[in-house]
Amino acid sequence: MKNMIRILSCSLLIVMSLSVQAFAADMDRLLPCEIGTFPYKHIGSFLERKVPMWQGLGEEQFIELGLSHLGLSANESSLQIRADLAKLYQKLKPDEQKKEELIVEKDTQQKPSAPIVNEKVKREKEQRPGMVGRWLIPDVGVDVAVFASSTQATADAKDSACYFPFGDMIVVGDHWNQGFEAIKRCVVGTKAYLDIGAELKEYVCVASFTGHNQVTEMTDDKYKSLNYGANTGGITCYTCNGNWRDIWIVFFQPVL
Repeated sequence: MKNMIRILSCSLLIVMSLSVQAFAADMDRLLPCEIGTFPYKHIGSFLERKVPMWQGLGEEQFIELGLSHLGLSANESSLQIRADLAKLYQKLKPDEQKKEELIVEKDTQQKPSAPIVNEKVKREKEQRPGMVGRWLIPDVGVDVAVFASSTQATADAKDSACYFPFGDMIVVGDHWNQGFEAIKRCVVGTKAYLDIGAELKEYVCVASFTGHNQVTEMTDDKYKSLNYGANTGGITCYTCNGNWRDIWIVFFQPVL
């Protein structure tokens, strides 16, 4: 008899233990419990990993996803569960400043990197009197030293282009057969850079067309002067286009 009582007692304890474990598991699955700072810790970790708030997920969409993860439909959910999921949404979503930082970071990552300013240009300027810096148009392969000069000798020299004020702009000129013919491939939006050693100035192409060299004037194809008002404050590249009087002209404006 005593043995039977012991057996029944043990059986009852086992059943009670299993029932408590099942109840606890169900409670953990369905009922809100504060663990750290998040209610529904297992849902929180799932949603935080799978659902980036900064992609525009609204609160109701977040709640529906949370209910789905719990295996509940909208009809089966209680007000308390929805309230806890709403609280979790408010906890997980980034503030407006973080959203802006993420957008800026994304934009920065997508932008092509500009040529890096380095000490090499500074040393080159020390060794080459009159050198202003290097004129770079990476997309078309232009990389040439520019000098504060408008002489034929400067243009004739290897790795040497003229750089001088002309009207209300700066002109960069070089021979077509020394690689400067590549400027013909510039289109609106092509980026260029003036690396003066201590600073890298960025420019963007705003026009590319044929024109004429009138010695004291640069004109378009209709012989309208470009000296003033056409590319004010910009850099104008030009090279021969068949002969020295017929030229190719590219306007660059600084990127502010």
